[in-house]
This record gives sequence, structure tokens and C-alpha cells, in this order.
Amino acid sequence: MASSQQAVGRTASTRLATRRRWSWTPYLFILPHLLFFTAFLAYPFFYGIYISLFDFDFLRPEHRPFVGLQNYANLLFNRGSIQFSDFWKAIGNTGLFLLYSVPPLVLFALLLAVLLDGKYPGRNLFRGLYFAPYALSVTVAAA
Repeated sequence: MASSQQAVGRTASTRLATRRRWSWTPYLFILPHLLFFTAFLAYPFFYGIYISLFDFDFLRPEHRPFVGLQNYANLLFNRGSIQFSDFWKAIGNTGLFLLYSVPPLVLFALLLAVLLDGKYPGRNLFRGLYFAPYALSVTVAAA
């Protein structure tokens, strides 16, 4: 009985020791993705926000006064600004694109998933025809 309690005590202390140990390994695996994410997504995103706070003139890049949120106010509320009509036209076009493209794409993907998973005659033929371009391209490239 005492030996079983000692064994239980050892496994609990072993678990605590392994839980407390910290390793660089997972962070080293994530590091390449983090570097690319920072270089190609995070830096341009924050730099874009930074330059949006200035009145940037491409013909005179040395002259760029800080305007704060005035550029955003011109986009959203100032009907007299040059950007107002283009911005709201772009928002409307984006809304129409989402309305006419997302529901059919979701329904088409759902239909394909049902056809691939369903139990009906000819199911294996459909699966073969559906996956043939994927499988054959690898086969042809390897040959």
C-alpha cells in the first residue's frame, strides 16, 4: 500500500516538473510564420494606418502635414470631398459582390459536400471523376 502511494506521489511530482519546464521549441517552429506575417501583413497594415493620418501629396512627398482623422471624416461624412462618392460607390459594389457571389458559392460547396458524402448509386464514379484532376496531376508530374 505504501509503495503504491509513493508511486502515485512520484507521478504527480513528475507531472508537475514536466509542466513547469519551459521550452523554446514551439516558438522556434512558429518563428518563420511570425516573421513573414510581420513583414508582409502587419507592417503594411500599420504603416497604411499611419500614412492615412497625413495629407500625402505624391508630387511633393516632403510636404505632408498631419491631419489626423480628417481623411476618414472626408470619406464618411463630407459630401463635398473628392473621395466621398468613390468610397461609397466602392462600398456599394462590395456589398453587391458579396450579395451575388457568397450565397451561390456556399450553396455550390454544400451541394458538392452532400454529393461526395451521400449514399446513392454511382457515388464512387462521381468521387473518381471529382478527384481525378487532383490525383492525375500528381501522377503525371511524377512520371
